Amino acid sequence: MKIPGKKSDRLRVGDAVLIEWEDSYGCSPDWRDVPVDGEPAAMICRSLGWVLRASRRFVVIIPHMAQNDRLGVRQGCGDMTIPTAAIVRVTRLNLRPGTTSAYDSSSSYPAGLRARNRTRS
Repeated sequence: MKIPGKKSDRLRVGDAVLIEWEDSYGCSPDWRDVPVDGEPAAMICRSLGWVLRASRRFVVIIPHMAQNDRLGVRQGCGDMTIPTAAIVRVTRLNLRPGTTSAYDSSSSYPAGLRARNRTRS
């Protein structure tokens, strides 16, 4: 998927991004009179995460990532599929220069999120 407003910039798996997208608004929980003078509205949503997949039709991001190097396990939680037709803006987040993957191979933390001055017991 191309980033809106940029000619040759495409999303890649592992990119950290902020996606702003338009979603429907409303859905009352019960039956009620329809306001004829009300103005239709949509909501602008903002989602942060690492790109798991990007295509012409949708982008899948995951905000919570974990990896256990010892066990060789990667896990993600909270995946969100966003239709590209709803995307208003995509901002690639530069968490750490030179990082192109959601995982830094030298750490069990997602790229750019290594804790500083962290001590282990």
